[in-house]
Amino acid sequence: MRQFKYICLILFLFLSFNLYVKAEDCDSNEIDYLKQLSKRITYQYDYVGYSVTDGDFQTYEVYFEALDNDFYVFIDDNDNNFLFEVNAQKNFIQSGKKGFKVYSKKCDVVVDYITINLPKFNEYSQSPFCEQHSDLEICDEWTEEEFTDKQFDNLVAEYNAASNGGIFDNLLNFVTGYYYYFIPIAILIIVLLILFIKKKIKDNRLD
Repeated sequence: MRQFKYICLILFLFLSFNLYVKAEDCDSNEIDYLKQLSKRITYQYDYVGYSVTDGDFQTYEVYFEALDNDFYVFIDDNDNNFLFEVNAQKNFIQSGKKGFKVYSKKCDVVVDYITINLPKFNEYSQSPFCEQHSDLEICDEWTEEEFTDKQFDNLVAEYNAASNGGIFDNLLNFVTGYYYYFIPIAILIIVLLILFIKKKIKDNRLD
């Protein structure tokens, strides 16, 4: 029984000593230094979409550089945990604004936060309509505007209605759009018409 007490005492002293050493190594000055050091960490991302297994339109491959042996990066993305422990270690992350925590391996504390905005891919750009109208804003692959199925269908319907208007509507739109050309021409035609009528009247009187 006495030996067991000695063993417990030795273990307690050993753990206390280790905690004391770590506390000494990770004081406020050390943590401030690590925070400054973590600023050198950079990130890269590549859009991969469906080119990877289980990928979808919103899949990106994200990785970090300058982690070395000092840091690791962690993110909890919708209950999916991803850990970046070494340089260029890649993980698949979904599009959107993502917040990554940078930890010190030595002190096991957060020393920085990195925010990455992964552009959202416009899935409607792959639709049959957009294949024929790629110049429209709603068909841009990286449009910042997000549409629901109903909103996209309504926009397509409005575009088709405008494109398939009657001849009169199209002519009216054309004239309205270029009225500054038509007004001088119309005035010139009226003046010539008046002069022609006057000349006819004068010729009739002479006869």
